[in-house]
Amino acid sequence: FKSSLVERELKLKVGAQVMFIKNNVEQGYINGTMGTIIDFEGHKGTPVVETVSGKVIRVSQQEWLMEDHNKTLLASVQQIPLKLAWAITVHKSQGMTLDGAEIDLSKTFELGQGYVALSRIRSIHGLKLMGMNDIALKVDDNVRAMDDRLLEHSAGLVEEWTRYTPDATKQAHSSYVTMLGGHPDPTEVIAPTPVKSGATYLETKEFLLAGKTLEEIATLRGLHVSTIAGHLAKLYKADPQINIEHLKPDRVIMMQLDSGHRSLLATGKTEHLSEDGSVKLKALYQELDGALSYDQIRLGMLFLKR
Repeated sequence: FKSSLVERELKLKVGAQVMFIKNNVEQGYINGTMGTIIDFEGHKGTPVVETVSGKVIRVSQQEWLMEDHNKTLLASVQQIPLKLAWAITVHKSQGMTLDGAEIDLSKTFELGQGYVALSRIRSIHGLKLMGMNDIALKVDDNVRAMDDRLLEHSAGLVEEWTRYTPDATKQAHSSYVTMLGGHPDPTEVIAPTPVKSGATYLETKEFLLAGKTLEEIATLRGLHVSTIAGHLAKLYKADPQINIEHLKPDRVIMMQLDSGHRSLLATGKTEHLSEDGSVKLKALYQELDGALSYDQIRLGMLFLKR
């Protein structure tokens, strides 16, 4: 059956370059392990493979099973877990781990193909890139939009979830996925919904200009406060003159934040700074020993910059 990658007829000879197509850690190979046929042994002609790493493996037959969703056996097949490996398509390489490969991406035609190919290689030292085109490394717009949403929603949640019990964390994860339009059951396939770039920030901006607090906006929009705080940071970056004075934290919080900020800058340590030179939220949170939440820090930093 097709999902097994088994060859209907396998022809091998000494010197043939081959690849394992099944995992068997006990015998020292995984799906994608490369090697060369160096001998055949016994009356059955058991192939002997020397892998790229120099390990010699006597390859016995392996079994592939086909089961339905209830784990009822529908079919099985036994075969030597090898296939000739002079060349392979990107699609056929999915799920494999390769020691090395020459990869030509000059004729890729699907988004994500380049990532699939390059991520098969264990190390850059085993990679020889032969060609590239414009689509090879392009990211799907739906994936990029969802990634942005995940980053927005995730900001600050680490601090909150560290206080949860394992069961509460599991429930929080499920609720979080559902809130984003997904399904906590990985067997459910949900069609991606295109995200209109910028629309969500504009809606947040309208509430801000109406004098609503972050908590009020989060409730009205059904989002987490950290998400709204993330919107605010982006809106401020686009328009530093935006009127958000009603959100300014009290004097004690601002003094704590200013003190921690100055202390970190005084150390001169680059690990405390982001690429744009600003102090990282996590560094400030740790410097203040958790006295302020990530949301308080994120909001207060906007006013420190003014």
